[in-house]
Amino acid sequence: MIIFDRQFSTNKEQLLAYFRGRAIESIGGIRRIYGTEQIREQASAINKAIVETKNTLVKALAQKFTIEKWQNEEILRSVLMITYTSYVVMIDARNEIWPYDFMSFSCRKVNCGNLFVSSALSSL
Repeated sequence: MIIFDRQFSTNKEQLLAYFRGRAIESIGGIRRIYGTEQIREQASAINKAIVETKNTLVKALAQKFTIEKWQNEEILRSVLMITYTSYVVMIDARNEIWPYDFMSFSCRKVNCGNLFVSSALSSL
């Protein structure tokens, strides 16, 4: 269970464990749905599942910080920590389904970096 408080942004280990647990659950279901030859579909499905989990956490956090009137810096740090940990686990889970080669991993890191920056800017 995730506990949202003003120190939430410093609890990276808890978020990583949460996202990893959700990813393991999702991978199990995805592998039952798609055949072993449908690697692209599996990779896409795990990415979508993790993004959905991230969005759910951000919405729950939004309810908390609205009620408690958090400072903008606390909100930004918390949203960025959710985003960061979700991307770390997304890369990890995607690699489990479809191992990265050197170039695709480099491209994925750039894409995640761009998404991270854009989410930070949209939160301002």
